[in-house]
Amino acid sequence: MTGHQALLAMRRNGYAPAQGVRLDVGFVDPHSAQNWHRRGMPCAVVHLHDADDITRLDLRFLLGLDAVIVGPAYQAPERFVLAVAAVQRHHPASIVAVGLDDEHIAAEAQRFAGGVWAQINPRGVRLWSC
Repeated sequence: MTGHQALLAMRRNGYAPAQGVRLDVGFVDPHSAQNWHRRGMPCAVVHLHDADDITRLDLRFLLGLDAVIVGPAYQAPERFVLAVAAVQRHHPASIVAVGLDDEHIAAEAQRFAGGVWAQINPRGVRLWSC
């Protein structure tokens, strides 16, 4: 996992990113995860590596924050489902799951609210600026 250390430090100091956390599952934008805190981005970016055991990740930093989970819909869908379940276990304020097509464009999106998943317009999800 990359990008979580700066987020943990921020949370320990009583702060939170204004627009929540984007979790990249698979190759999405690993450079953002390394530099989000230096660029003044409005959200934290955490990159989950292919070698990470998603079922064992400590994602407590998500508690009470908005979470956007982004991953390629065409590749390792079961891994994406595991990531969504891991995020749900850590009680974020809201969850939006976005599947990317092979050109890294949002192809499908769902929002979790009130215990129910609902389809939303993927074009309305701000991914690259959170």
